[in-house]
Amino acid sequence: PLLPSCPVCMNAWTADGEHRVSCIPCGHVYGRSCLEKWLAQCGKKSATCPQCGKMFRQKNIINLYAPEIVVPNNDLEKQVLSLRDKNEFLENQQQKLIEEVKEYKRQILYQQRLINESSSKRQKMAELSSDGAMIAESLPSLRAHGGSIDLCKFVLQNEFVLDGARVMGIDASSQIIVASGRAPGVSAEHVLTKICMFSRQETKVCLPPNTKAVRDICITPGGLAIFASLGRKLSLLSMTTNNVVLQYDLP
Repeated sequence: PLLPSCPVCMNAWTADGEHRVSCIPCGHVYGRSCLEKWLAQCGKKSATCPQCGKMFRQKNIINLYAPEIVVPNNDLEKQVLSLRDKNEFLENQQQKLIEEVKEYKRQILYQQRLINESSSKRQKMAELSSDGAMIAESLPSLRAHGGSIDLCKFVLQNEFVLDGARVMGIDASSQIIVASGRAPGVSAEHVLTKICMFSRQETKVCLPPNTKAVRDICITPGGLAIFASLGRKLSLLSMTTNNVVLQYDLP
């Protein structure tokens, strides 16, 4: 390591040799050869310390034995402590982010299972719809033979016009509908439309750039919506902030 410099000659003192680090009774430190030259210039057996003016003699020069010679630097110590605190803070933040990513991945896997179940249910509903059409075709013949069938009635309560809507998800507990579509204009970016059935208020949710057509949407009770888009990408949308909080590339 580099040693501090002698205050007389401004050259670095050494751990041994003629210019080895030495001190005098007042406590000030010099290179030994500089002290001896100082005594010779004074022409006496004693001389005054160049810094404090206290008297010393040749025999008062004491060699210092130290493997390393350093000067305390309080500013450097403070900087090191500050950097250590920052490092600990960043490590804690990194650990929190890792835990959040793990939680988001768990939610994505859960939502993916829900989507698979939803697709299976839709397929079953399509099969039931096909069966219903066959039953409807057979109703006239049943009536002709004196059969009776109880029918239920559906009443239209609300109607929303969504141009270009492709798929949608429904949160029955919160009475919210989320539908996919494209924004008007030249760019025609893909967007989501969130509709509150209580207030009939519509909110456009902008998706991240380069998001392709949305193919499926599922809303969870925890205030999150997960949607799958072309390009094998799964995205997680916060229903509170209307922001995409996580995207995941499907294998």
